[in-house]
Amino acid sequence: MSIEAGNGMYIIDKGFRLLYFNSAVRAVYPDVEKGELCYKFMGGGNDICPHCPLLSSTKQRTFTIGDQKLLIQSSEVDFPETGEGYAMAFTAAPEGRRTAESTVSKRDREPVDKQVEILQQQLKEALERAEDADRAKSAFLFNMSHDIRTPMNAILGFAKIGQRFVHNPIKTKGCFKKIEISGENLMRMLGDILEMARIEKGDITIEPKKCNLTEYFSALGDMVREDMEHNQLTFISDIKGIRDADVYCDTVHMNQVFLNLLTNAMKFNKPGGHVWLTVRQKRGKDTNSVYLYISVKDDGIGMSDGFLGSVFGKFEKERSSTESRRQGTGLGLAITKQLVEAMKGKINFSSQTGKGTEFLLGFKFPKAEKSDDAPKSVRSVKADFTGRRVLLVEDNDMNREIAVELIGMTGITVETAVNGLEAVEKIITSPDGYYDMVFLDIQMPIMDGYEAARQIRRLSRDDVKSLPIVAMTANAFSEDVEMAKEAGMNQHISKPVDMERIMTVLKYYL
Repeated sequence: MSIEAGNGMYIIDKGFRLLYFNSAVRAVYPDVEKGELCYKFMGGGNDICPHCPLLSSTKQRTFTIGDQKLLIQSSEVDFPETGEGYAMAFTAAPEGRRTAESTVSKRDREPVDKQVEILQQQLKEALERAEDADRAKSAFLFNMSHDIRTPMNAILGFAKIGQRFVHNPIKTKGCFKKIEISGENLMRMLGDILEMARIEKGDITIEPKKCNLTEYFSALGDMVREDMEHNQLTFISDIKGIRDADVYCDTVHMNQVFLNLLTNAMKFNKPGGHVWLTVRQKRGKDTNSVYLYISVKDDGIGMSDGFLGSVFGKFEKERSSTESRRQGTGLGLAITKQLVEAMKGKINFSSQTGKGTEFLLGFKFPKAEKSDDAPKSVRSVKADFTGRRVLLVEDNDMNREIAVELIGMTGITVETAVNGLEAVEKIITSPDGYYDMVFLDIQMPIMDGYEAARQIRRLSRDDVKSLPIVAMTANAFSEDVEMAKEAGMNQHISKPVDMERIMTVLKYYL
C-alpha cells in the first residue's frame, strides 16, 4: 500500500463523525462512508484510536497500517453551518520520524494548512450550491403545486358540470374535451418529473434501432399539425433535405426531444404565428454515417436576454404559469439537452423577445441498409372485428372498466381477469384459438404481467405461440418496453390509453 505525501485528507466534527474524505482515504479504507465514526473505520473499534493526534498536544502522531508507517496530523477548523471540527491529514512518515510523537515544523504544517484552506473554500461553495438547489426546488414545488392544481381543478370542475348538464349533449361534449386536454397537461407534467428523476439517477439507456428518417419526420409532423391548427398556428415542415433516410437511431428518445421542442414552439407563440421544422443532411468525414441538422423555429414571444443563460437549467421557467398562463414543470429543456447529449448530439439556440426562438440540433447516425419493405399503413384498413374475442387482464377496477368500454366500442367481445395467474388459468382452460389477443397489465398481485406472458408462451399449445400479447401498463419507459418484449409480448401501450392507439394495435394484429 502506498500513500503519496499529503494525499490523505478527511474532516470530522466534534463528535468524530466523518463530514468529508478524499479519494486517498477511500483507497486505504474502501468501505468508508460519510456520517460514520472515524475510529470505526480507521481503528475498527468503539473507542478513539490510540494514534489519533487529537490525544496529543502536538497534533501529530505516527501509526502503522500494513507494512507502512503513516504520519497523521490534525487542525481545528470552523465550517459554516456544520460548526467546529477537525481536518485530518495522513502522509507517508518521513525517515527519522518513527517515534510515537514528534515536533511539527512550520514546513511540515504548511501542506496541511493549505489543504484545510482549500477544503474550507470547497465546503463553502458546496454549501452555496446546495442552498441554491434548495431554493430552486422550493420554487419548483411552489409552482408545481399551482400548476398541478390547475388541470385537476378543471378535471373535477368540468366533471361536475357535465353531470349537471347530462341531458345537454353539446354542453357535455365540451366538458369532456376540456377534461381530456387538462388530463393530457397533467400527464406531461408528471412525465417530465419522472424523466428528470431517471436522468439524475443515470438511467438513460440509448437503444438505436433501424429507422427511416423521412417516414419518421413525416409522422412527427402529422402528430403536431392538428394541435398547431387548433392554436391558429401555421406549421411548415421541410424534410426534403434528407438524402440517406435509413439509419440507426433511438426514436423513443428522439420523440421526447422533438415533441418537447415543437410543443414549446406552439405553447410560447400567438395566434397567427408560425412554427418551422427543417431537416437537412450535410456531408461529413464518415461516409458510413448520416450527419443530420434539424431546426425547430417559431416567431413567438421569445426569451429575454436575462433568461438565456438559464434555458437548460432544471426547474427553470422565465415566467411562472400565473404570469404566462402556460403550465409546465420547467424541466422540459433540461431533459431535452440531457437526451440529446446522451445520443451524442449537440443542441444550441437563439432567441429574442417578441421575435421568437430557434433551436438547432446536430446528430450523427450510423447508416442502415435500405429497406425494401413498404411502410405498413393501418389507417386505410377497414376494421371488421365481428366474432373476435380478447382477454383483458387488469387488477384496478376503474382501469378495467375504462379498457372494457374502449375495446368493446369496436365490437370485440371482451373477457377479463384480475391478475396474471387468473389469465394463465383462463387460457389453459379455453379451447385452442379461443382468444384472438391478450391485453396484459404489468404490475398486478399474485402474478405480474411479465411472468404471465412467459407462462403463456411456455404452454404446449400451438395457438399461444402466435397469440398477440399487448402490454397495457403505466410502466412507460423505454426499458419497460424492452422488458415486455423479452417476456414474450408483441406490443406495448402506455397508460392512459387512447382509442386511436387501441385501434392501431387491433387493426395491425386482427
